Amino acid sequence: MGKRTKMQQGQQDKKYRQLCDDLARIASTLSGEDQKTVEEAADIIYDYTGAVEMTARLVNQYETAAEPTRRGGGIFYCPSCCRRISANNEHCHWCGKLLEW
Repeated sequence: MGKRTKMQQGQQDKKYRQLCDDLARIASTLSGEDQKTVEEAADIIYDYTGAVEMTARLVNQYETAAEPTRRGGGIFYCPSCCRRISANNEHCHWCGKLLEW
């Protein structure tokens, strides 16, 4: 998964908002069963967006490595939760952050 720029994120957000607006406009012109189908499609898109955001957060937490902070005396701290960690662990045992030594 590559890094997305702010411009790419902004373009994606704009497309998502446009899609939601289009679905709302379509739903308002339909009646009965057709309107229910469009509303269900909108719910699916909303759920998908939430899943994408959660996946991005989890990838950042567990698959994107960060270098631990070193303080005096060879004591290391997690870059995510700032708790003390043991040297050369692959993940923080407190929060699960992937560590890069």
